[in-house]
Amino acid sequence: MAIAKLKPDAEIKPVLELPQVQKETYQGIVADNNNTPHAALVAYIDGMPWTVDYYGQLLGKHNDLREIDPGQNAAFQQYQKTKALELRVASPLQTSYDSENAITTVSGSAHIVHIVPNVNDYFIANAGSREAGLFRIKSVERKVFNRDSVYLIDYDLVTYANEDSEVCRDLESKVVRVYRFSKERLTEGLSPVLREEIFALSTDIAKSYHDTIQHYFKKFFNRTQMTLVVPGQSKSIYDAWLVLFIIAIVDSRIAPELRDMKVISTDHERYLNQGALWQVLLDRQYENLSLVHQKVQLAPKTHFNRSSWLKGTAYWNMDYYVYPVIEHTETHVKNDPVPQNYGFSSFEGQPEMETLKWKERNLYTDGVLTTPLIKSVLVDDYYVLSKAFYEGESNISILEVLIKDYLKYQTIDLVLLAALVREYKQWPALEQFYYGPLLILLMKDAVKGFYQ
Repeated sequence: MAIAKLKPDAEIKPVLELPQVQKETYQGIVADNNNTPHAALVAYIDGMPWTVDYYGQLLGKHNDLREIDPGQNAAFQQYQKTKALELRVASPLQTSYDSENAITTVSGSAHIVHIVPNVNDYFIANAGSREAGLFRIKSVERKVFNRDSVYLIDYDLVTYANEDSEVCRDLESKVVRVYRFSKERLTEGLSPVLREEIFALSTDIAKSYHDTIQHYFKKFFNRTQMTLVVPGQSKSIYDAWLVLFIIAIVDSRIAPELRDMKVISTDHERYLNQGALWQVLLDRQYENLSLVHQKVQLAPKTHFNRSSWLKGTAYWNMDYYVYPVIEHTETHVKNDPVPQNYGFSSFEGQPEMETLKWKERNLYTDGVLTTPLIKSVLVDDYYVLSKAFYEGESNISILEVLIKDYLKYQTIDLVLLAALVREYKQWPALEQFYYGPLLILLMKDAVKGFYQ
């Protein structure tokens, strides 16, 4: 007998398996402008540009917005000055007269983009006469809510900015930081406001960048061979690694010689294709420094006759080619000959590097340590840079310090870079030839991504 039985009229409730519908967040057509570049914002602002020297208040947690107070100690009221800041005039200067108080007011309004203004900030600009005027900001209105915003400021003329103005003298005495605005950097998508001393260095380096490239090609471009030839040697020497590197980093608009420069093909040479320092610089991978050839020798043109792909080297008027020293047996193919010391294994030395005058010019002192700007290319048997650089030792030159910083994506010290650039044209020819491309690379990186 069954313990339980289903009644004939019992209903079985079905279990429905409904599909899981994922909720979607509606996205309208409003663009996300939270990070709109300043250059793009300026494009939509009406008004004539007006160049001013801007004095912004430095505010702490317990500071309030107040007018300049000549009786206040500079430790409690400080300003940062931004030179050549560009405003866009919304309404020109207008004069109004209060007959009740017998006061004449000169006021106007303008848009400002590149810094955040505050009430009671000041700026000095042309007041429409032969004298400059000191203006005080009396109101600030933020025009958009995005992080990079436009501000509308209203201002009044306080006084004329001249040597007799006590307010101007007091304002200048309370400046603790000085910046410089660069419209050129703004149009290039870089930070337009820099510390004044950094701005001066960046301007000098930008000028030296073009000058160094043009100097390099005028001095080392051989118009007989129509390529770069190692200078100061009794035999003609070609460095394929360096030539390919200089082509990769230099714009032919700066160096027209690049359009005519010939490249001797060594594409199918096994050991040359394993790379050297230049390839590490192009890839910007410091960890690969141990994987490329660190020492070189000179291979005669006849060395390449073993390969049908490299026969072209014999038709060039070159005596030797820079070739790696094969030190590791695991990289050497059996029965694949490599050059073994054809009379000399490196470049001919240059006695100028040993003179007392050169040694004095080649030293850089930061107040604590004295370091050589560069080492001789022939300081040891390592390629271009010294053994200390390749093996990560501390006794490296200033140039090697900056190259190491570049490879590790660290900030380039512009003071050190400027010191190298100033002395570059005084270096011996061989050092100019091999260190010039390194300087060009460092200057290019410094100008392109200039750090605040």
